[in-house]
Formats: sequence, C-alpha cells, structure tokens
Amino acid sequence: MSQATWDRRTKDFEEAAGQILRDSNEPLKVQNIARKAVERGLISPVGKTPDRFMYLVIRRANARRAQEGSPHRFLRHERDGRVYYSVAE
Repeated sequence: MSQATWDRRTKDFEEAAGQILRDSNEPLKVQNIARKAVERGLISPVGKTPDRFMYLVIRRANARRAQEGSPHRFLRHERDGRVYYSVAE
C-alpha cells in the first residue's frame, strides 16, 4: 500500500469514527464503531479485522494531537473492564 493510500484510508477511518460517535448517544466499543461505519458505507473493510485498524487510527489520531499540544479528539472511557470511546468535538 502506498503512503498516499495509507494516509487517505487513515483519514477516512478517522472521519468515519468521528461521525459515528457524534451520531451516538453514548460511548461505543471500537468493534461497534467499525461495524456501524462499514454498515453505513463510510469505510471499506480493511482485511479481516477492520476494528483493529479503527483502533489503530483512533490511537494515532490522539497521539498526533498530543504531539501538537491539542486535546484528544477521541475520549477513552473504561466501564466494567471494557474500553469505550466518545468524540470530544
């Protein structure tokens, strides 16, 4: 995969996660974010585990913003030993 394709796919996943979470009334698990994004046609599945790629994109987006000194875009919540995300926008 070329760098341009990787960058475009990463941006697509990040924007899809933001849209799904903005439309949600509650924080969601990464698997649910990825599933809803695929169902709505916002992203094309990447390999057998689009949820793992979604997790990577969310983590990298937050790391990138932290390096820039900006607040995280995706907020992490833990409940009953499970991790959920919401959007800070």
